Amino acid sequence: MRLCFVGTAGHVNVVTDALPHPSWEAVAVCPAWPDEDISWLVSRLREKGQEVSLFNDYCRMLDEARPDAVVICGYNGQHGSMCIEAASRGIHIMCEKPLCTSMEEYEELTKALVRTGAKIAGMHTYRFHDVFAGAYEAIKGGEIGVVRLLDARKSYKMGRRPWHFTKRDTFGGILSWVGIHAIDWLRWLSGEEFVSVFAQQSALHNDDHGEMETTGVACFAMTGGVTAVMTCDYYRPGEAHTHGDDRVRIVGTKGVLEIMDGQAILLSGEGTGAAVGAESGDVTTDAKAEIAAFGPSKGGRVITPVSTVDALTDFTRLIRGERSVLLTQDDSLQATRAALLVTESADTSKLVCF
Repeated sequence: MRLCFVGTAGHVNVVTDALPHPSWEAVAVCPAWPDEDISWLVSRLREKGQEVSLFNDYCRMLDEARPDAVVICGYNGQHGSMCIEAASRGIHIMCEKPLCTSMEEYEELTKALVRTGAKIAGMHTYRFHDVFAGAYEAIKGGEIGVVRLLDARKSYKMGRRPWHFTKRDTFGGILSWVGIHAIDWLRWLSGEEFVSVFAQQSALHNDDHGEMETTGVACFAMTGGVTAVMTCDYYRPGEAHTHGDDRVRIVGTKGVLEIMDGQAILLSGEGTGAAVGAESGDVTTDAKAEIAAFGPSKGGRVITPVSTVDALTDFTRLIRGERSVLLTQDDSLQATRAALLVTESADTSKLVCF
């Protein structure tokens, strides 16, 4: 199948890293905005044996290159219109999240997908991370009983952000850019749907980044009487050993599972997983402290990571209608819809129902 690219922002590497791929041939690339430098993408693709044509207009590329699918990685405010153009042509889409930044675009996009049968996947990369996959399997297997509460955190270093982060129209907001990862975790790991949300955010103390928010928080009511909280910020210290700090705590009727510092730790309950001790391999400092507080005798165990397919292979399965899909089209659409409603709540300071 023929694959083309629009832009290089975000997680375009999840596709380039999977090439060469037995199902795909990259045929064309185009910048997402007039002065975007895509030379590194062209070089990367050619290193992978993909000879691509260059275009300056993405609509022309969609019409002339006639791809089966397009990878869209523009700035966030472009995603909606680009996805609608591709979906209207019946072209499958893998797009950086969020898929759009307004509810009007969302409704137009979903109608276009239904009308043409095009498939879409957002770049919810944690679905393909072995630690998160292991945690999901442990929860699904009943190791913490019935999920009752979730607490998710995303923290990034601020650094100097590109120009499109400084305006809401081009950025879309911290809750829909950073927060959408955690939003997807909550729905995925709980197996529940969102009912309502109350959110807040602030753009204060953003180091001259214009309208860019630096903090955001959302409290969700979910089906099954589940409650979930999500926070995101741009205040991770520059001296930290990683750019991002990803954490989620899932509380169940039989135990608690925490994903932190690159590991999933089952704090109580019974089931599979490596017992903490000399035979369990390297355990990070944060994980050791967390486990020590509970102790092996109380069920503190590191959950074994689970390998998954890459995102491009999963996208291929989605297009072909195969059942073993880790990220469904509905997952991608619901994450974007939730991010839009969370942002609406924060903008209006009102409870928003789904």
